[in-house]
Amino acid sequence: MIYLESFTTLTNKSVLVLHGYHGRPAPERTRVLARRSYKTYYPHIDYDKEYAKDKCQSITNYLVERYSDVDAIIGLSLGGYLAFILANKLEKPCILINPALNRKTTRLNIKEFDYDFLITNPRTEIFFGENDIVVDKNHTIDYLNKINYKYIDSEIKMMEHGCPLNHFKTILNRTKIIR
Repeated sequence: MIYLESFTTLTNKSVLVLHGYHGRPAPERTRVLARRSYKTYYPHIDYDKEYAKDKCQSITNYLVERYSDVDAIIGLSLGGYLAFILANKLEKPCILINPALNRKTTRLNIKEFDYDFLITNPRTEIFFGENDIVVDKNHTIDYLNKINYKYIDSEIKMMEHGCPLNHFKTILNRTKIIR
C-alpha cells in the first residue's frame, strides 16, 4: 500500500480519506485538509486485489485497527461504501461523496464486502453530484431509508461522479464535520 500523509498540523485533529474504485490518493486534497489543521491519512487501496483476496475483509480489518483514533472519515464512491462501514464500526462521523452504498445495484463485480458491522448511525453527511450518472443517488437514499439510517444530504451543483478539487473545497465549506 502507498500512503499519503500530512504531518504539518496545528491541532491533534485527523481524518482518513478513502478514494474510489481505480482512484488514487490526491495530494491536493491532503493539502486542503492540512490548511484546516487536519492530519490526513490517505491510503491507496487496490479494491480489485483486496476483493479477490477475501472480499475486502483483511483491508477493512487493517483500516479499523490502524485508524481507530481518527476524528472523521471521508469516502468517495466505493471509498464511500468503505467509509460507511468504518464510520459505523468505529462510531466516527463521516462525509460520503457520491457513495456507492447499495452494492446490489452496482455495475462493478465488487459487491458487498465480507465484513460484519452494526449500524451505529454516527453523524453522516452525504454529498451528491448533481450530474452523477455513475451512482444513482436514489438507490443510495432508498438503501439508507430501508435501514432507517439518519443522514444529512446535499447536492453539489455541476458535479459529476468525480470530485475535482473545487467541489471538494465546496464540500468542506458546507460540512459541519470538518471545521
